[in-house]
Amino acid sequence: DAEPESEPLPAAPASPMAPASPSSPHAPAGGAPSTPRRSTRRAQPRADPAAGFEVCLSSIGPEDGTLGLCVGQGGHIPEGEIREMHVDGMLSIERPSPETPASLAEWEVKVETDLDQAEADGYYNIPLNMELIAPAEKVVMIVFGKRKVMLRREAEKRATLQIVEQPTWALMKPDTSPFNYMQDSAYNKEVMDQLSDEEAKAEYCKNVLEGANHAVVHPGISADGVFDTFYVEFTREALAGEEVFLTYGWYYWSEDRRLRKGDRLWGA
Repeated sequence: DAEPESEPLPAAPASPMAPASPSSPHAPAGGAPSTPRRSTRRAQPRADPAAGFEVCLSSIGPEDGTLGLCVGQGGHIPEGEIREMHVDGMLSIERPSPETPASLAEWEVKVETDLDQAEADGYYNIPLNMELIAPAEKVVMIVFGKRKVMLRREAEKRATLQIVEQPTWALMKPDTSPFNYMQDSAYNKEVMDQLSDEEAKAEYCKNVLEGANHAVVHPGISADGVFDTFYVEFTREALAGEEVFLTYGWYYWSEDRRLRKGDRLWGA
């Protein structure tokens, strides 16, 4: 089940899978990143044939030079393929004790400052919070050395799931975790930005159910119950040269919509 080692891809946060901020402390269903911070650059596509993917200009917003991820020439990603998202490091930010309005306000500023710095250093981040994984949400757990997709409630029967005491984020860069380049084709900004939140959610969910994307992200649970990584599960096959798309989840897009309207977000 292990993937081959890959050569680094260009280190540029190019997709809307940008670092989450403390304004959105949890990931949407499927584990996609929370608060959108879109960053694009103009660049020539560069290949990573060892991993079977290549960075390419995305079909979503190519006029902005937005990068995406495509299957390499001669490659083939079968339905059911599971790939691990490489985590470069962890960022833990200790909550104050005792918690008072003043101490929490200072802590919130520190969280925002530290995550902003991580973003400036080129990292994407996803919260590692076991408590935010619903019992009916899918996870990938290591069972007898194999990766198995199951519900959280099933994982709890195999191991005691460990709760991290301090808020922690997984940090990753596109050069080591190329799946951060994947776009979500189920949300068409040109059309759906004109709809109400309720209408846009219905359209987005319909597009996801109809197979607009190739993959979803699941929390990764070790054999001894530690939530310490993420996996991409391909729910339909992708052929050579095809751009692959990832479902971020409606929560991501609801935050994106509000953020672009200028609303201040804080859900902690």
